Amino acid sequence: VVDSSPNTNTGTPANITVSDGAFMFNGTSSLIESTTSIVNQTGDVVHAFSLWIKPSVGDLDDTGNHYLVAYGTELNTGKWSGISISNKRFASVIHASVVRFGPEVRSGEWYHIVLNYKGGGIHNSNRFDFFINGTQIDTTTLSAAGSQAGSATLNLSSPAKIVIGGLFGGSERSSSIIANARLFSKALNADQVQELYDYQKD
Repeated sequence: VVDSSPNTNTGTPANITVSDGAFMFNGTSSLIESTTSIVNQTGDVVHAFSLWIKPSVGDLDDTGNHYLVAYGTELNTGKWSGISISNKRFASVIHASVVRFGPEVRSGEWYHIVLNYKGGGIHNSNRFDFFINGTQIDTTTLSAAGSQAGSATLNLSSPAKIVIGGLFGGSERSSSIIANARLFSKALNADQVQELYDYQKD
């Protein structure tokens, strides 16, 4: 998997099917993990994820998290950040701190999602912005399933890795279809999010 930025952080796919430029994950053995380490800032680092996701029925169960993307070093407290589908909703995750929000996700429908992690301390709904299909949603209205916020502060180490379709080591994998996954070293403004959505939606 080729990194389209100048940084050449390429990824190694495992058991991935490609269809129309999108990666199809099977939920058991599929994973993409960067083969080179990303030299990044350390600590409570501002960053953003952007990706297209067509959720599978399997990811919409109630058996925990199905990770779409993760960024960091290892599965230790505060050492990684990610987006999951959890209890049928998108979630921002810093280690075991899971903030679920927004409407229930539907299977078989394409979503463009952007998560801006803004930093600032213990993980909660004030630490990030979330956009679905170019529109910012209210992350302070948590899902009925509840959240486990306030238990971690991001403390990234360097170098780090990015994983698509699961977590480091391949746990809690996704069976959804994912395309155009991007990691930014800054938060995106609303115009930049809209530009990404408009550019790729067709």
